[in-house]
Order: sequence, then C-alpha cells, then structure tokens
Amino acid sequence: MWSLRHARWVGTLALFAFLCMGQSSSRIFPGTPVEDQLDLFQVDRRVLLIDSKNQRTQEFDLEVGEEILGLESRGLMAVVRTTARLMGTTTEQQNWKEARYRIRERAQPPSRSFVGDRVALVVLQNRLLGMSTTSQNWQEFALGPREPRGRVELGANLAIMLTGRRAIAYGPAISSFVEINLTPNEEIERTQVRDNSATVTTSRRILIFRATAGQWTELRRSARGN
Repeated sequence: MWSLRHARWVGTLALFAFLCMGQSSSRIFPGTPVEDQLDLFQVDRRVLLIDSKNQRTQEFDLEVGEEILGLESRGLMAVVRTTARLMGTTTEQQNWKEARYRIRERAQPPSRSFVGDRVALVVLQNRLLGMSTTSQNWQEFALGPREPRGRVELGANLAIMLTGRRAIAYGPAISSFVEINLTPNEEIERTQVRDNSATVTTSRRILIFRATAGQWTELRRSARGN
C-alpha cells in the first residue's frame, strides 16, 4: 500500500536528484584535486547517497538496532560508519561495499574515518580497512596486538598510518596496503603529506611514498655530527 511516508521518501529522492542534475560532471583527471561529487543523507531508517558525477543515487537500509555513527564524504569517496559495520562506495562503483565489525570491534567502533578525494582509511582495534576509487571492495591490513597506534596522515590521493614499528600507506595506485619497517630505536621526527606524496623523516632515514608509484623509497641520512 502506498503510504504517506513512502511518498515523502520518493519525493526526497526526486528533489535531490533534480538539484544534482545542474551540477558539473566535468572530466576528472587522476592525481588532481576534484570537487566533492558525493553527498550523504539519512532519511528515516535509510541512508541516501547523491552521486553528482554520474547523476544517480544509491541507498541502503539500516538493520534492526543499527544506528548511524558518522557520514563522511569527500571528492569521489563516501563512508558510512554505523554501530555494526562500515559501508563505503565511490563514483566508480555501482553499489555499497560492506565491512562488518568483529565481535570486539562492536564494543568500540571507530570514532572517525579518514576520507580523501580518492582514498578512505578506517582504523579498527587490530586492523586497518581501506578503500579507493580503484578497489573493488574494502582492503584489510592486520596490526599487531601490541603494536602502538600512531597518527593517520591524509592526502587527496593517499593515506598513511605511523606506528611504533612501521609506516603503512594506502592509495588508488595499489591493490593493497604497502608498509616499510622501522629499525630498532628509529624515531619518527616529522611527516609531510601532500596530495600525491608523503615524506616521513626519522632519526636515520627519509622515507618517501608516492601515490602514483604506490611504493616506499628511502634515503639514508648522514651520520649526526658529520
């Protein structure tokens, strides 16, 4: 039966789709900054995504007892955090991609997601989850049970996380996370992240990640005092 609530939902869809029709769908070049193309909304027990680039909508229903924790979008990426799972999508995908929390993760779900123009990263208790405009699903990277959690640095086309043991990078040019180990007693002094590159200066090396190449390179520093 056609209900008033259903009619309002259809009307909302039509309104947002109409508003997005007038937005530019200009050609987007890889590696360059882009305007935000995705907008997220919660309507009753549904999450609605408006894709201005492709002039379409996507949606999914919340499960029984499931609540929204965060709606984050930037550039070509969108991530929804709930009490039960992560839902992510991009302008290059036709539907939502789901990653469900493990039992322990449900007790302490992620407090935020890091979303760039073409990449998204979420830190969970013992793993990282990443998605990009070139990935077909969420990508997972395991963290050690006692591995110190460090800060996350985000660029338009890459994300890195620094721990006490390694530097971990993710971006659209690679199909999985890329790590480089730190040596014993090697300390991180500073980091610099741009749209397509990240530089990590340690007490012994300069570590460089380039999003276009998808790999770490290193330069040895001169011995102190020389």
